[in-house]
Amino acid sequence: MSGVALLGMAGISKSTLAVKTALQMQAEFEIVVWRSLSNGPPLDELLSSLLKFFLPIYGEDPAISNTLEEKFSKLIEYLRSQRCLLILDNAEAILQGPQVAQWRSGYEAYGQFLIALGETPHQSCCLLTSREKSRGLVLMKGEQSAVKSLFLTGLALDDARAIFQQKEAFTGSETQWQILIDRYGGNPLALKLVATATQDLFDGCIVEVLTYLDRGIFVFEDICHLLDYQFDRLFEGEQKTVFWFAIYREPVAITDICESVVDSVAGKSVLQQINSLIRRSLLKKTDGLFCLHPYVLAYVTERFIQQICTKFKTQQMDVLQSHSLIGMLAKDWRREIQLRPILQLAIERLLSRFGTVSEIEKVAHKLLKQPSQKPGYLASNLRDILVQLPEMY
Repeated sequence: MSGVALLGMAGISKSTLAVKTALQMQAEFEIVVWRSLSNGPPLDELLSSLLKFFLPIYGEDPAISNTLEEKFSKLIEYLRSQRCLLILDNAEAILQGPQVAQWRSGYEAYGQFLIALGETPHQSCCLLTSREKSRGLVLMKGEQSAVKSLFLTGLALDDARAIFQQKEAFTGSETQWQILIDRYGGNPLALKLVATATQDLFDGCIVEVLTYLDRGIFVFEDICHLLDYQFDRLFEGEQKTVFWFAIYREPVAITDICESVVDSVAGKSVLQQINSLIRRSLLKKTDGLFCLHPYVLAYVTERFIQQICTKFKTQQMDVLQSHSLIGMLAKDWRREIQLRPILQLAIERLLSRFGTVSEIEKVAHKLLKQPSQKPGYLASNLRDILVQLPEMY
């Protein structure tokens, strides 16, 4: 096999699995070499580093060829002569943030390098880890291809509990443990952070954590930082599309998302954006429907509410125009589910910023008077805010 890509969102233990794989399979390879791409080394620098590693092993002159072609040709020669496991970790660092699957400016040669590495005959294997699937991997993947990709999912209950047991003692029923693990999608790093916080804040009591989870508080500060990086890499259209998954709050069909986007121009790119979110490991698929892991859902909901409040305060239509706060297409029972996490929390946040109900009402009425040339949810959202305000306060 020429190459394997381990893909998955932040904290899912791609690098850990790569290291364990190397340790378990080292007997099958004569040489194992690991390089991190997290600092974004140019391809020329990476090839030079690899050749400096290989040259002494082969007893050759340490002088390195000048051109990329010569360096790659020399590397392939080594990969052909002996079985080598080449691990390239954190490949998302050399991909553009706003454009999924695209290489950063100046790093386009990586695409050609990986394709050539996958298509050129040799007896070695390249193991690559990334939060996002590059275009080269998309083009090479197939049943008959020598390049395979594996999306990593969360840990099962027993494996997840083992993370907690490394800390200290925890108390909770089997059901409570299962709920906790499911809420964080079995993400190893997220669970490590939750385990530490559970000990520090609740003396290891699982039910105490679940009390906060039931109130929609999923994300501890460290997990927030973990997701900030991934969310900030999305371009505006992707962010607005992922907000719809926060609004629906449960597995939803692509057609429902497409029908919810009332702007015809934005609607044309929804399929592309959903595909991009899948490649970025942010969406999971269940029985043909798509959704966010609960802790990611809580994070995206918070980002959405932040935008609602910011645009409301600055009297800009934006997401108030493009997104329904309680799901216009939703059934009555789903609207009740959506009411608390989005609309009511947004109103609570607005009240903390404006101080009084009357000040919120003034801004809402001003926004209602603004002319709009596009169809959207602005009027219905503002009416929902005005209706809920006296009921809540």
